[in-house]
Amino acid sequence: MQLPEPFESRMKRLLGAEYPEFKAALESSRALGLRVNPQKLSPSDVEALPFLEGPIPWSRWGHYYQSDSRPSSHPFFLGGGFYLQEPSAMAVAELAAPKPGQWVIDLCAAPGGKTTHLASFLDGQGVLIANEFTQSRVSRLMENVERWGARTTVLNNPIDRIARKWEGLFDVVVLDAPCSGEGMFRKDPEALSEWRESTPERLGRLQQDLIEQAAKLTAPEGTLVYSTCTFSLEENEQVIERFLKSHPEFRLESAHLHPAFSEGFGLPETARLFPHKLQGEGHFMARLIRVDGEEGDVEYEEHARVSKTSLKAWEEFRKAQLDTELDGVVTERSGHLYLVREHLPSLSGLKVPAPGIYLGEVKFERFVPAKALAHHLNLQKVCRPLEVGTADAFKLEFGETLETTAPDGWHWLHFAGMGLTWGLVRKGRLKPTPLRV
Repeated sequence: MQLPEPFESRMKRLLGAEYPEFKAALESSRALGLRVNPQKLSPSDVEALPFLEGPIPWSRWGHYYQSDSRPSSHPFFLGGGFYLQEPSAMAVAELAAPKPGQWVIDLCAAPGGKTTHLASFLDGQGVLIANEFTQSRVSRLMENVERWGARTTVLNNPIDRIARKWEGLFDVVVLDAPCSGEGMFRKDPEALSEWRESTPERLGRLQQDLIEQAAKLTAPEGTLVYSTCTFSLEENEQVIERFLKSHPEFRLESAHLHPAFSEGFGLPETARLFPHKLQGEGHFMARLIRVDGEEGDVEYEEHARVSKTSLKAWEEFRKAQLDTELDGVVTERSGHLYLVREHLPSLSGLKVPAPGIYLGEVKFERFVPAKALAHHLNLQKVCRPLEVGTADAFKLEFGETLETTAPDGWHWLHFAGMGLTWGLVRKGRLKPTPLRV
């Protein structure tokens, strides 16, 4: 690996005698990780996965996997049974560790790794909001969140707009800030090619603004987790030091989830994850608690009513296909139905690609179910399950039509009890519903 000379100089000053070990780590093979969805996979399911190599010690649902394997070729990946995630990145949501029922917001959420991890902590309770301010990254976020099956409100807004609207409302705020990506050089050659000596200072200014906005969203006694995947002081300790000087209402708590984490430079409570000290890439984390301040005034969302036509179509589908009542409120957007939390902060004035679980669309007075609804359900909640094998699971993922002896109508398609999508059978032909109907 050819590292930029200014970067090498920086790291030599930072690490001193440890630098040769650090550089050798960057030139060695990296560790690969995945995180299990506890709402979908049982411990016995996890034990049966053939490619796992052992637990990631700082993540309760994290596992290393073999470098010569392809977990994404397993149908459990298609159904949201696990998420491929860099091992060090799993520490961020573990540090935030929200409790079921809390209000949680992930401010720079794409592609969805930390959001889905936070969802596992919430266990279907509370409010989870994922915001991504870069438009081009929202579709990937939505796909991963929907595959995970957790009820999440997805936003696409500048963080300062959200902060002005929802000041002081969230128990847990996660800011995995845009950064120079120095910790990803081994994983992502593009991060290495785009790095410039001026990048850390430039991004440090952006991060300082972002943490100011994140602080506004944090409720009294709430937790603000700041993280980056870079090594520079300008983007890590210096951001936290400046923030604490101007915000006495916050205190720093230890971010050391594991003995392999190093102390931050000048801020021992913060944590540094170095690739020469653990099996993972570079990361920085700080955990801040708001010890003073007033709770924000919450204005709840007024849910849009469902039209008579759409409600009739939905109820006919629900009674025929679901063996359960869904927890939440069904709302409509121009024929598109969503399942949302009864109590959500007002979304007025915000860009909201998805207020909750996308149920599907009403077309010609008939309900067409969405793939997201299939991912949200399990075998105990459906009336017409239809199991498919590995090969057919991937054919369905790519929209292929299959031959079948199943009766006509809609079926919930699954692999080993894990929902993959919906399929409509007509005269022996099974056609899957598209990702977005």
